[in-house]
Amino acid sequence: LQMFYLFPVPLQLPAGSRVSAECRDLLLRLLERDPEQRMIFEEFFTHPFVDLDHMPDAGSLDKATALVTEAVQKDTQGDFASALSLYCRSLEYFVPALHYESDCRRKAAIRSKVTQYISRAEELKTLVAKGNKADFEQAKTERGLLREMSRDKPRLLAALEMASAAVTQVRRPQHPGSPFSPPHLC
Repeated sequence: LQMFYLFPVPLQLPAGSRVSAECRDLLLRLLERDPEQRMIFEEFFTHPFVDLDHMPDAGSLDKATALVTEAVQKDTQGDFASALSLYCRSLEYFVPALHYESDCRRKAAIRSKVTQYISRAEELKTLVAKGNKADFEQAKTERGLLREMSRDKPRLLAALEMASAAVTQVRRPQHPGSPFSPPHLC
C-alpha cells in the first residue's frame, strides 16, 4: 500500500487474486486515491458484496425454513420453476447461518438438510431445463403448422418468418456484456 500512495499508479489487485468481481469492485473503490472518487459510508453498506440482508442473525434459520417450506409446497404442486427459485433463495440464508452455527450437532443437522436442498435444486434445474426444451419443441411444431396453413398468404407467411427469427434470436445464447444477453438467474 505504501507504493500505492507514493506513486500515482492505478491500484490493481495482485495477479492471480481469487476474489469475486463484487469483492474486487469494493476493494478498489475503498482504496481509491482521490477522496472525491472514493466510496462513501452509505455506498459501502449498500454495495452488493456487503450483503447485510443475508447476514446470519437470530432470524436467518427462520427465514430459510419458511422459504424451503414454500419450496417444498411448490415442488409438490409441480411448480418446479418456482420451487427452484425458492430453494435457491433459502440457501442464501442457510449457508451463512451454517457457517456461524457453533453447536456441532445442530450444524451437522443443518448441513445434512442443506445438502438435500442443494441436490433437489439441481434436480429441479434439470427438470425446468427439459420442460423449457419441450415447450420450445412444441412451439416449433405449432409454427410449422402455421407456416403450412399460411403458404398461400405471403404477407402472413412473411410475418410468421419474422416472428420466428425474433424468437430464435432471443433464445440464442449471447456473449457476456452483449446488450441482448439474458440476465443471469439463480
